[in-house]
Amino acid sequence: PDDAEAKLRDALLIANETEDRRGQTLAGLWLGILLWEHDDPEAPHLLARVGRMASEMGLSRAEALCLAIQSRIARERGNLEEALQDSERAILLLERHGAEMADRIVIVGTRALVLHSTGDHDGGVRLVKDLRRRLRRESDRVQNAELRRNHVGASRRLLDAVLSPE
Repeated sequence: PDDAEAKLRDALLIANETEDRRGQTLAGLWLGILLWEHDDPEAPHLLARVGRMASEMGLSRAEALCLAIQSRIARERGNLEEALQDSERAILLLERHGAEMADRIVIVGTRALVLHSTGDHDGGVRLVKDLRRRLRRESDRVQNAELRRNHVGASRRLLDAVLSPE
């Protein structure tokens, strides 16, 4: 984690120096996630800034991921209304602009976790069920059997991690 943080801070510094706003957004997003995973109080502020930058630049995928992580932070802090709002905005961006499967897992899985936390178990179960169905369809498209197994395994591990309140 320390090495990853140092490299992400270097990437952010370089992006700042070269005025690469896309690079600033992406490096900031990954750094914010890493800091949040290590309970660094800087994380929420960095993620809020990154979310604004992503929105201003039209980087919908980064904005949706940032909103999902902010939703998780709000849920963890007990602010379920904010968690619901952020996860809903992330879902709307996902529906409007699409995303890669790993991003989709994080965004949809986070929404399901938040719904469960608010007592809407049916809504959360429905989202996870639809997501698993989509994962199966995506995996079925992979021709190579070993690659398919790896894809299925990685997707399941990510979904399990996202659905965990930890």
